[in-house]
Amino acid sequence: MDTNKPFLPAITRDFISFLKKPDDVQLTVSNQKKLTILGAFFLFELLLNIVVILPLLSLIEDALALDYKDFEFNNIFTEIAVVAMLIPFLEELVFRYFLRYRGLKTTIIKPYRWNRAFPYLVYISAVCFGMLHATNYSNNSTLFYLLSPSIVLSQLIGGLIITYLRVRLNFFWGVLFHGMWNLFALSLSYLE
Repeated sequence: MDTNKPFLPAITRDFISFLKKPDDVQLTVSNQKKLTILGAFFLFELLLNIVVILPLLSLIEDALALDYKDFEFNNIFTEIAVVAMLIPFLEELVFRYFLRYRGLKTTIIKPYRWNRAFPYLVYISAVCFGMLHATNYSNNSTLFYLLSPSIVLSQLIGGLIITYLRVRLNFFWGVLFHGMWNLFALSLSYLE
């Protein structure tokens, strides 16, 4: 990433470049810039959901009654702890923790093999993460399964964003973004 150019446009270019050809390179930026990156991606995902994904889900809802599973919690504090802290941590641990070349991997896998496999690992983890969220629905029709990539489009895109944050910033920032997004979605559910 070119640090001589304006920061957010440089991050945007880096994100697009990462999507085209993921690489295992961590950015060296201050925590303040990391917060700026987090906020920018949060706003980006929010706008994308408002402009594209919610209208798409509305169309799908017209064709298929989406039956969202509602989980019951004893109180709001338990719900926040589970939805905004525990689940993001566990999902990031399973789907993205391994996406850095260090530790035991360096003794088992040669760097050139890691670099060749890395883009596949990024996309496989993002797709698996997104598709896991189809289990949030109890629909069981063929049409549901055919439309499931569109139904979980927010999670598929979010998975790519969190993967970028995990690789470029570190594991903590991916978990933080995931927790913030889940907390935001949870707060919206209380407004209904």
